[in-house]
This record gives sequence, structure tokens and C-alpha cells, in this order.
Amino acid sequence: MDIYKKVAIFQKEVLGNLPYSNNPDKDEYRFIIETLEEEIGEFKVAYQKNNYEDMGDALIDLIYFALGHCYRMGIPFDSWFELVHNANMAKVLRKTKRGNKDA
Repeated sequence: MDIYKKVAIFQKEVLGNLPYSNNPDKDEYRFIIETLEEEIGEFKVAYQKNNYEDMGDALIDLIYFALGHCYRMGIPFDSWFELVHNANMAKVLRKTKRGNKDA
């Protein structure tokens, strides 16, 4: 399942959005921050209520919004995700190597 492609289809076909491939303007920036903060807030409330399902819903909504914002900004998601993933994996490998030296 390619969740980015699904979100891109939603952005295009349902919302009629097209990528603008640039830094967001002030209104778009505020919209991005507000939507992401709203989902984080929903996660906090769900956690306080010990509601596992609502925590999951908030996290998935957070991902959905984040992917939608990537699409709208024209971010080349797959290639940039690979860069971030590879950088994170390198951190794990460095930690593992350090751990082996200490053993």
C-alpha cells in the first residue's frame, strides 16, 4: 500500500489541490502548523482519556495531514523519504557499532 499516493489522489481528486513546489506563503504556513498541532492535541487528549483507538486515529490523521502538506508543497516524497530513512538507519548502524565496541 502506498499511502503517499493515496493522499495525493485525495488532494487532487477530492480537494482539487495541485502542488505549488515552493515555500508556503504565510496563510499556508499557518494552515500547516494548525492542522498538525490539532492532531497532536487530539493525541494528547486521547492519551489522557486512555483511549487507544483515538490515539491511533490522531496519529494516522497526523500522518495523513503531513503527507498532504508534502504533496501540496511539491516535495518529491519518495526520494526525500529515502534520504531521511537512510540517515536514520545510519544512526542505528553507528549506535550498533559503538555498542559492539563497548562489549
